[in-house]
Amino acid sequence: MDTRRLLKPRKIGYEADPILAKQNLNELVRVLNKTKIKIARANDRHNSRVHRLELSPHQTELRRLIKKWMESGPNLRRMFKQEPELADRTKNGRTIFWPTGTGRGYLDWEAYPSESEPESPEVLALCDFMTLITNPDWELLGGPCVRCGDYYLKRARRRTKYCSRKCSSKETAISSTRSWRADQQERKISRAQECIDEWCNVKRREAWKTWVSRKTGFTDRWLTRAEHNGKINPPSTPPK
Repeated sequence: MDTRRLLKPRKIGYEADPILAKQNLNELVRVLNKTKIKIARANDRHNSRVHRLELSPHQTELRRLIKKWMESGPNLRRMFKQEPELADRTKNGRTIFWPTGTGRGYLDWEAYPSESEPESPEVLALCDFMTLITNPDWELLGGPCVRCGDYYLKRARRRTKYCSRKCSSKETAISSTRSWRADQQERKISRAQECIDEWCNVKRREAWKTWVSRKTGFTDRWLTRAEHNGKINPPSTPPK
């Protein structure tokens, strides 16, 4: 058997500079996320809080493009088929050569608007988007985070839900707290309904809410709200 036929074909073409590719992704993540500013508390410069500014039109459009891109698969052919105008606008660009300290160099492709197209948030977002889809490490872009909504760089090419362990832990804690509260609420409703049924089966001079409140410790306000929300069934007939 001719072993040469089993060899994989040599790669032909150009590769992006891996260092530059990583820098471009880091810059893209910075552009995507809300700007954070520290605000010092009055009469206490050592303690400050972080405030997030609203997304700019440029950031909003860039997030829209990336959402469309992710929803497509990602599949650029499918995305461009859905938005032919976007496909036409991606044809303008230029190639830049980056020499290195070795015997080889790298090529980088950069999108830029045509001379007749004014610089706008949409055009800037398109240029940033083209930086992403021509980046060899595009699969490392993750987000938005389920908890904080930030985009981030993943360590591996697999799907993740959170930008950090901190967000993951907080979301897990919140989910556990919600489950515990829902369970406690169900227990209260069940206990209240049991007392209502008991009030209906025995002779009581007190109003049912007063009697149930005294038996369970639940406030009259809580019982009224549960009744209005359809959580408990009040007595439909007077006691025997």
